[in-house]
Amino acid sequence: KELFGEGVRTGISEIDSIIDFLPYKGFTALVAPTKSYKTTTACNIVYDAIMNQGKNVVYFTLEDQLKSIWGNLFCLHSHRTGFDFSVAEVKKYKMAKDKFNVFKKMQTNFDNSMTGHLVVQSAETMSGFTPDQLESKLRYYERLWGSIDLVVMDHFSILDDPIPGSGLSGPALSKAYVRFLTKLSISFSERGFVLLGLGQVTREYTEALTKGQKM
Repeated sequence: KELFGEGVRTGISEIDSIIDFLPYKGFTALVAPTKSYKTTTACNIVYDAIMNQGKNVVYFTLEDQLKSIWGNLFCLHSHRTGFDFSVAEVKKYKMAKDKFNVFKKMQTNFDNSMTGHLVVQSAETMSGFTPDQLESKLRYYERLWGSIDLVVMDHFSILDDPIPGSGLSGPALSKAYVRFLTKLSISFSERGFVLLGLGQVTREYTEALTKGQKM
């Protein structure tokens, strides 16, 4: 805490009352069954980081489209600023024609309200998610912004780009990515960055969690 500052708050009062912050140079896993609002929770964390904490964030999503993540963020902003767009309107672009101008104003307001930086990367913007490609992107934004505070890996458990020469697959490959990205976070500048990984558990693990069993 003395060396690296306070890290990144989640911006969710119920969580921040339990933990002080997500620490720099560390990996935090958000693991839950499918459709448990992991991405929604991550977007809340990202939103507070870029709007209220002045943090720089890189968000990698291995499954969702860009508009899905931005839709979550715009919905959060619209509800907090009085523009009032529904999830369906923003994420599916199903809004009345007379609301398009208001939506554009909301987007401008979003950009002008940010105290940090944010970029979202998906399969639409990257040819793959190999270690070299991930590190290259992160190094680029570190040079551009001066520092990175938070990196989100959404759908972390489906990373499937092989690490050249490793011969790894499945859970072993995911574990190797955890090691790689954690070491990478340690190597970044003085503070490093917070790595937030979002993973999905199987039905077997879901039942174990429900029963309070150790996984």
